[in-house]
Amino acid sequence: MAGFTRMIRTEVVRVRATEYVEAAFGIGSTFWQVVWRHIVPNSLAPALSLATLRLGTAILAISTICFLGYGPSPPRRNGA
Repeated sequence: MAGFTRMIRTEVVRVRATEYVEAAFGIGSTFWQVVWRHIVPNSLAPALSLATLRLGTAILAISTICFLGYGPSPPRRNGA
């Protein structure tokens, strides 16, 4: 979680410093309008790419644990 939090904060600070966000504040947009129209969409792409990479890593870790025999036991058949 710490990696996601740091990355999201860095992206929000980077987007917040751009000229189009300052221009949106300059024309009278409210804070929440700027957040939902400019900051969230432009900060979301790096977060989704990081989540995709972390999901792949998690799948590999789980499959490694199962291969070593430390995963969940296979289901039993009733009556066998």
